[in-house]
Amino acid sequence: MNIFQSKYFNVVLPVLFVLFLLLLLVYGCLIGIYDVITLAVNAVLMLLATLIAISLPLYASAKNEQKRRDKEHEMIYVSVSRYVGGEILDNVIEIQDILKNNEKSLGQLDKQNLSMSERDKKIVTASIWKTASEILVGSLQDKHHNNMVMSGLVAKIPDDAVGNGIRDTYQKMDNLKKRLKSITMFFGMLISPQVGVSKTFLDYQFNTKLQEGITAVELDIKIFSDSAEKTRKDINKLLKQYGKEIKIIAYEKVHNSEKGSRKTEKSSISSKK
Repeated sequence: MNIFQSKYFNVVLPVLFVLFLLLLLVYGCLIGIYDVITLAVNAVLMLLATLIAISLPLYASAKNEQKRRDKEHEMIYVSVSRYVGGEILDNVIEIQDILKNNEKSLGQLDKQNLSMSERDKKIVTASIWKTASEILVGSLQDKHHNNMVMSGLVAKIPDDAVGNGIRDTYQKMDNLKKRLKSITMFFGMLISPQVGVSKTFLDYQFNTKLQEGITAVELDIKIFSDSAEKTRKDINKLLKQYGKEIKIIAYEKVHNSEKGSRKTEKSSISSKK
């Protein structure tokens, strides 16, 4: 079927037809048939019938190929949203949960440990952030994304903006993980300094670099979270035509150690009926 779609074929076919008419004219003159116009009309009708016979299968094949591509695109959109989009949102939810725990712990530190020195409070603060950073480094996942990249599925997304957005979001997540790893080492040094480290040096680190490190982590978290939210919206724009969307659902989770309940979030893909 490819030969009929070639631009050379579209040029050669009319040329051959003109040559055929000339030969027909010469043939008609040689055999004494002067009604060449009738022969030419018949030849044109035969050519039209031939072109129609060729075009109909080509048209049907093109429609079937378009349907196949549309179905493939739908599968790609849904797969990317279910796995990659869900993974991105789960990472954001994990970050939000850790930050809420941090805020709660730091609030308790301010209220319940008024007898502690400022230095001790800063040590506890560093310890809280160190623990949170260690948890996040192990919790932030890119397994589904790596699998999609290796399979070539992400590269098949027709909308370049969405594909680039996904890659950019995971790059920002990778930057965040690097920041968390470095800040974990830094806070560890403050909490358990090596022998010989002067008090003056530690005081400077606690008074200036501690808060700078926390601010840097919070900034990288915001950059990643904003990118993740934009990517979610871009994916949903594509999914709307298939009646699906990726969203965050909430449910109540009761903790045995606490009275009442706490709202916990989880990403999900759903279909709109």
